[in-house]
Amino acid sequence: MTKHQNYRCIGMIDKTTKVSKRCAELQSDILKGRYSDASQLLKDEVYPRMLNDEVTQIATSDPIIVELGNSWIRKSRKNKLRRANYASTKMRTAARLLKTLRRFDSTHVNMTDFLVPAKFEMVVSATVKTCGGTEDSFSHPCTAIKLGHDIQRMTDIKETKALMDGNKQQQVNAENFNKLMKKNWHEHITSLANAVITERNFNKLVLLPKPDDLKKLSDHIQGEIGKMDVIKDKSDFRRAVELVEARLLTYNKRRSGELEAISLQHYTNRPEEEEDHLEEFRADLTDLEKQLVRSHEVLTVRGKRGRPVPVLIPPDVCHLLKLISDEDVRRMADVQGSPYLFPNYGSQP
Repeated sequence: MTKHQNYRCIGMIDKTTKVSKRCAELQSDILKGRYSDASQLLKDEVYPRMLNDEVTQIATSDPIIVELGNSWIRKSRKNKLRRANYASTKMRTAARLLKTLRRFDSTHVNMTDFLVPAKFEMVVSATVKTCGGTEDSFSHPCTAIKLGHDIQRMTDIKETKALMDGNKQQQVNAENFNKLMKKNWHEHITSLANAVITERNFNKLVLLPKPDDLKKLSDHIQGEIGKMDVIKDKSDFRRAVELVEARLLTYNKRRSGELEAISLQHYTNRPEEEEDHLEEFRADLTDLEKQLVRSHEVLTVRGKRGRPVPVLIPPDVCHLLKLISDEDVRRMADVQGSPYLFPNYGSQP
């Protein structure tokens, strides 16, 4: 199938784009109607990036796990850069749990069969095994904690579907399983996982850079930025993006993902002048804060859990930011189709 699409298919619009084996199989399954329960975003963004292995086969074939992926896509729909990773990770973790449960009881196939009160102890044991746990430790304690939330979410999905279908027995099973989760899960899983995480942090070595090294890095970045007055080709564009991101990252101590997600539209539509109604707050600022307000632009970006976080733009990078956001420059660098301010070199959305 892959060979046909890449070399023999007369209906291919773009002959230069090669289709991977995973994408070819995915398109075939979609045409067969195999993923009828999956949302369009799940089919377009999540399934193509998942490994073609047994875990993915389980994740994409189980109705409850598919709906878990739909749920995470809906919850993270505004976080376009990360939502596919979130959904894929949650689905594959749940699929690994189901794979372990099937080893314990081969008579049941779907996740919904195990989300019943009689199987609660089995779900606990499967979670411990999936996360590499023993009676007094976990290899992956964070996964164990997150998996507990996802099991509860899958139980809620089962209960919701039972209510919509009018299936009283499934509804009662889901409600009772949820009660067991609330009463016993912390004792069996969460308390031990939290204790393992705390214990690991007792003697954890935290490596901090020396102040002199930070100053050398900052001086080097500023010096390289000062040398760039024009972007002539694609390599210059890539260099400019790297320098500006490095400068903003070290200057603001922000997470790299927060800067990567800044959209071009968000940057170009930022307020460039201070609003009049904020003038009254200047009296409460220190002299340093007043100087920062006068000399720096501020861009508010999406932070962790959707919280707004400020990014200070120092004056020395403003000229490069204008070049990076210029339409003609982006067209020359072949990134005119990217919605991000800092696109990958030659990438398209």
